[in-house]
Amino acid sequence: MIAALVSSADTCLLSQGVILTEDILKRLRPSIDERRTVLLTRLSLVGLGLLALAVALALKGVIASLLFAYTIFTCGLVVPVIAGFYQERLKVTWQGALAAMICGGAIGLIGKIPAVYIPLKEDLGLIGFAVSAILLFVVSFFTRKKILCHCEEPGS
Repeated sequence: MIAALVSSADTCLLSQGVILTEDILKRLRPSIDERRTVLLTRLSLVGLGLLALAVALALKGVIASLLFAYTIFTCGLVVPVIAGFYQERLKVTWQGALAAMICGGAIGLIGKIPAVYIPLKEDLGLIGFAVSAILLFVVSFFTRKKILCHCEEPGS
């Protein structure tokens, strides 16, 4: 049982580290070579592992952990993932999806931190979901406009 849990946990951690390095950091800085990519992946594994440990120690029980994870997932990932299926029709960009995931997930995260007092704390899940959707389309609109403006310049 423990071996199965550890195997699943290390697979999830490795996936998160590779996604962070390959899909986010290398998109922001494409000039990163393979040696630095491996180093960044290893450092992200340590950072994400420590973050996961802190969250596991802070939350009491499996149900609280699942509710915490599902709130962040719903606020940050549902809208960009569903919009990704219709990427061409909705004209969403990866920059919009990244902004939606980060901000929506952060709002959901803030709503689940017990020490933080916010007047609308019980509604932050819905607010995070809405902010995620708005940011997805607004950032996509502006990054798409920027891309189109660069393509239409003379000599391009």
